[in-house]
Amino acid sequence: MQQAVITILAVYAHLLCTRVFAQDNQYETIQLGAKNSILSGASVSRQIDGTAVFSNPATLAQSSGSSITLNSAAWSLTNISFTGKRQQLDITNNYLHNIPAMLAGDIQLRNKKAKLGYAIYHHVLDNLRFSERASGSNDIINNTESPGAEQYTADLHLNTDITEIAGVVGGGYRLTDHFYIGASAEFLFRTQTYQEGFHSFVTPNAPLNTRYNLVSAEQDIDMYFNNVMSRLKLGIAYKAKQWSAGVTVTTPTIRLYSYGEFRGDMNLGNLQVEDVATAGRKTYVVNTFMIGAHVQYKYPWSVSGGVSGKFGRLQTAVAANYYSSLKQYTVLDANSAAAFLPVDGAVPLQPAALFRAWSVNKPVLNLSCSFDYLLRPAFHVLFSARSDNHYGDDRPQGTGFQLAQKLWNIYHVTTGAMFKFNNSEVIAGIQYSTGTNTQYQLPYSTENIKEQSYLQGIPAYGKMHMSTISLLLSFSLVFLTKRQ
Repeated sequence: MQQAVITILAVYAHLLCTRVFAQDNQYETIQLGAKNSILSGASVSRQIDGTAVFSNPATLAQSSGSSITLNSAAWSLTNISFTGKRQQLDITNNYLHNIPAMLAGDIQLRNKKAKLGYAIYHHVLDNLRFSERASGSNDIINNTESPGAEQYTADLHLNTDITEIAGVVGGGYRLTDHFYIGASAEFLFRTQTYQEGFHSFVTPNAPLNTRYNLVSAEQDIDMYFNNVMSRLKLGIAYKAKQWSAGVTVTTPTIRLYSYGEFRGDMNLGNLQVEDVATAGRKTYVVNTFMIGAHVQYKYPWSVSGGVSGKFGRLQTAVAANYYSSLKQYTVLDANSAAAFLPVDGAVPLQPAALFRAWSVNKPVLNLSCSFDYLLRPAFHVLFSARSDNHYGDDRPQGTGFQLAQKLWNIYHVTTGAMFKFNNSEVIAGIQYSTGTNTQYQLPYSTENIKEQSYLQGIPAYGKMHMSTISLLLSFSLVFLTKRQ
């Protein structure tokens, strides 16, 4: 039981160290629209629903009429497990979305060759509440001062909330009977709250120097920021009787507005942070406080391409999405506001490892395929499979902490059905997602705890696995004229 508790502490300490969030280390975890989610990738080459303005604005002009689409991920159950040498940790999160995750539509203009599109949706939506405490014995203090193993206790907590709401407007134009062009502008409003605490205490055994009856290390972070970004997408599409194809290019985001707050503390009590017995024990304090800080969070440029083919009752599609890289950059740095005690210039602390948040984007290539089978009039059976690779750095270098935790690639398999009646469509589907990293690094653990590492153990590796099952619902209303 004690060993299991120690493992929980180790895994949770990793969550504190990496500071990343579910649905925030992949580009395509959340797909826009239930129909687009089931037919993932097909929307690059042909119009699927109101998500065309986001997927490929050129395909907006492939149909006539106007429409409104509402959809929601009604229910989603996630399981994340870590398996180390001898133990396993399971964390299960259940949540219910009872509001639409997207509102989208298109408007037919008087010029029948042109159409406008719009969408408002959740691009990222995630929260996490977790806390744990562990206690036991370990030989931490040198035996000259404290012979044998000392009693210790530690507690951790993590509260995170991420919301990224996006709005996009654009238009498509039919150049000829087969070729279409389009462009759209997307605006993203991201808010992120992060609260973390790590507190560890050690009691010496009959110390020779009775002045020190408690050794401690405490770290606390309270961080909040919002960031407004914008990016452009250009698209081209081809449509014939049997085949259709499309290509899009998306620019990097540009920052329009940002605001950040950062409060942080690190307190070391009676700690011998230098591995020299004669260095003695001291108490150190460093804290930072910053309001109205500039924040930078961004996405790189990307390119997408897809092809769709129709063979009798079956319509199939394949697509590839490439996302370029961004070198490591600072999201928010509060080190300039740090204050030290004692103020003698000899504090052996490294606040940069605690008070600087950074991000990085590795190049990513995602592939997808989908199938749409007309079983009978007004009833379609849908299926797709796709990859969703992570862009974070699973071997981070440098100071500070990375805003990335889902350091594993995810694979999605989705199936569902579409019912058509009058001028409306109802789509229902189920999506299963899974991902594994067999060399997942835990920077913190309770193995070989040392004072020089601020009462934290050496890094360890294990297997991290996640699985998710989601229910997808969508309703689409078409008015004025029917789609072609």
